[in-house]
Amino acid sequence: MSRRLALFVLIISLASCRKWKRAEKYVEPDENQAILLKLEGYVACLRDHSKHVFDIADFYFASLSEKVPTSESEVRLSATSSPKDCIDAIVAARELAPALPQLVKAGDAFARSLESLHTLTTAGAKSFDRSKPETYAPEQGRALHPELVTAFSAFDAAQGQLFDEVSRLNRQVHAAQLATPDPPAKGKPSELDVLWNRMLYEAEGLAHLAASPQLRAELPRFIQQLQSYERAFAATITYVTSIGKENDHAETLGNARKLVTDGKQLLHRTRDNLAYTEAEKIMIAANNEKDVVGSPAAVLASYNRLVDWPAKQ
Repeated sequence: MSRRLALFVLIISLASCRKWKRAEKYVEPDENQAILLKLEGYVACLRDHSKHVFDIADFYFASLSEKVPTSESEVRLSATSSPKDCIDAIVAARELAPALPQLVKAGDAFARSLESLHTLTTAGAKSFDRSKPETYAPEQGRALHPELVTAFSAFDAAQGQLFDEVSRLNRQVHAAQLATPDPPAKGKPSELDVLWNRMLYEAEGLAHLAASPQLRAELPRFIQQLQSYERAFAATITYVTSIGKENDHAETLGNARKLVTDGKQLLHRTRDNLAYTEAEKIMIAANNEKDVVGSPAAVLASYNRLVDWPAKQ
């Protein structure tokens, strides 16, 4: 669950990072530019395929009556999208400098897992499709189940490794963007741009910790990161107010404030070891965890709204 939620953090975070890079008047160091360029193909793959595959896996396993397909099961299995565009993007990115061998290795594993899943789900979907008698062969579909379990598990692992590596590199570049002054001749970002991107950087760190399966063990870091984000938010809202632009940025600031609230609620639930109620468990089972107060998904949903909003302006 954490991995799947964190994926959206990654996609939106990187989109924001690229938007910042292109929108500013100044030019970043060549190394940072090269890393961001190399990441784009991998980000496209994660964005276009991860949630799609996870949804197919969820629907498939939820449709099984006894954790395996039986003659009584109304199996719901869809074919995953063709991985050709992703594979082509990864091949192209592999050749770009810098070498980044860990990223390349993770990307290649991701591409292989996508290709394997596409082959298996295409065959399985045809076998379970009652609307097409000419290919309907549920016994053949049921025979594919062990391979599907293995393939979905392999994809989960490969997606996680690629996500972690892309995320690490993205955050590395984001930190460099904030820490390295740019030559005056190239122009400088406005004070609001600097404050905004500092707030995004701190929000990104908060979201990653919220998505961690080891959140309880990392609670001191989460508290520290929440405080860092609150300071960045306070600096941003103070400046916006000082220039009389609070109405112009009301939606963005509201989203930023919501992330503070959701972060505190997650902190309280985790620190006080508050179990989910039966009603909350039902909401989580129905894929509505983002609406559960004090849940990691609520924090991540707030982060996504915060970062996605400016991109739509």
